[in-house]
Amino acid sequence: MRLRAINLRHCDIKYSVAKEVAHFVTKASSLQSLSLRDNDIDGMGATCIAHALAVNGNISAVDLRGNRIGAQMLQSTRVEVLLQMCLGADN
Repeated sequence: MRLRAINLRHCDIKYSVAKEVAHFVTKASSLQSLSLRDNDIDGMGATCIAHALAVNGNISAVDLRGNRIGAQMLQSTRVEVLLQMCLGADN
């Protein structure tokens, strides 16, 4: 059986754990869905996740709502489109 979804909602995840999750995501080729909603992930953690998602192109659903991803991070050209998708923005 292959892992297709991870739900780590409300786990008080901070940067250090987000970095470890990102490392796992790069290697999880069967993963299709990742929920990190309502944690304590900051812009640096979101950047790690964004890079991991760029490596693993199989993930089609990501939820990062309810984290501490600041406006400056959202404006970063490098991850803007990815994070808008993760945050459920319509743009």
